[in-house]
Amino acid sequence: MANPTFSFRLKPQEAISYLEQKGFKQSFHYSEIMHQAHNTSFTVAKIMRDDLLTDMHSSLLQAQEDGIGFREWQKRIKPTLIDYGWHGKTEVIDPRTGEVKQIEVGSRRLKTIFETNMSVAHAQSRLHKQKSLPFSQYWMYVSMLLPTSRDSHRAKHSKVLHRDNPWWSTNYPPNAWGCHCKVRAYTKSQLDKRGIQIEQSMGESIASKDWAYDLSKDTPPLDKLRDSKIDALPKHLRAKAREERKIDKLYTQAISEAPTQLQNYLLTHRPSIKKLPIKSPAHYNPNTQTVAYRDTLPLATMRHELGHALDHSQDNISLKKLSTLKLDQAMLLKNQDEISSMLAGINEAYIHDLFYLNTKGKLGLQTRDSDYLITSSIQTQETFATIFEIILSNNQQRIKIIKQYFPNAYKAVQKILGRLQ
Repeated sequence: MANPTFSFRLKPQEAISYLEQKGFKQSFHYSEIMHQAHNTSFTVAKIMRDDLLTDMHSSLLQAQEDGIGFREWQKRIKPTLIDYGWHGKTEVIDPRTGEVKQIEVGSRRLKTIFETNMSVAHAQSRLHKQKSLPFSQYWMYVSMLLPTSRDSHRAKHSKVLHRDNPWWSTNYPPNAWGCHCKVRAYTKSQLDKRGIQIEQSMGESIASKDWAYDLSKDTPPLDKLRDSKIDALPKHLRAKAREERKIDKLYTQAISEAPTQLQNYLLTHRPSIKKLPIKSPAHYNPNTQTVAYRDTLPLATMRHELGHALDHSQDNISLKKLSTLKLDQAMLLKNQDEISSMLAGINEAYIHDLFYLNTKGKLGLQTRDSDYLITSSIQTQETFATIFEIILSNNQQRIKIIKQYFPNAYKAVQKILGRLQ
């Protein structure tokens, strides 16, 4: 049987981390692992074999990494379950009583297993992100308002509480089996503009007894946990794992200043990132969908190459959407003295690249081979990637420069990113 695998290519990072960090616990009755124990232990009720539990956990983790749905996961896991004799009608023994019971392991039970573990993993990931937002401190409860939605969940729809209100500690969704409710985070100004009232209390708890626990409690420090796993690897695998771990941290840092919804998109559409013997310091290869780097990968370069990856994955959106760039180029050439003075105080390659590209070398500094900068396709691709990198950096001084001298291109990129969220 397969051994558990712990990938350091996280898609999305926190959700996979959540599945990774859960210990294994056998359980005949779900009530045995309620509340915090469920948050820190991976379990499937009625599975009493460590090897089967390990393979089930591994398969769910792989599904999270690959971004597959239930049907594909079921297709993958079915042969393993058959090998273990845990498929179709099967007998299980209650270890507390010795009683033999017959259960049916089919699509319905497997779908519950899949959806429950994925739902909790995504909820834990979302909770972590929302708690880290500096200004969006007001949380709105959102019911999907489906025909199957519970009345108590519908009653909380669109109600807003401060995220520090203790009600959230046991009512952050999911709040029941099959619950599809979510939480959205807002700033005070966003609520004021929409005329949304902030509640002082949500009243009674709506979480069922199986789900009335705090997702944020009793989880081990994930960084330390991953590092300890790396230290335990065989020596010949340790260096590669540490390099991948470093890239994971860098990737998270690279997108950390983006709006939450854009972060989610970038987490779930992450390209492969590899250290390879290439000529340039870094390069995105659209054929292999890989960001390659030679020695190190600086934060700005990570963002820039991610811009190229996004561009190619969307069928070269830069070429289609930056036709307004010509308006900016005309303005640049009219203000050469002003721009030259401004650039004289800036020692930043990507800023100089942007001006050099769009004025045919009249402004900015040449930081690459001149042959590389000739074609209009390269010009628009590099412009898109550079503006994308500056937006992700959330550096207000750099953004101010782009807004002033590339207003049309900046607006075009913002519209593109808005559609991706």
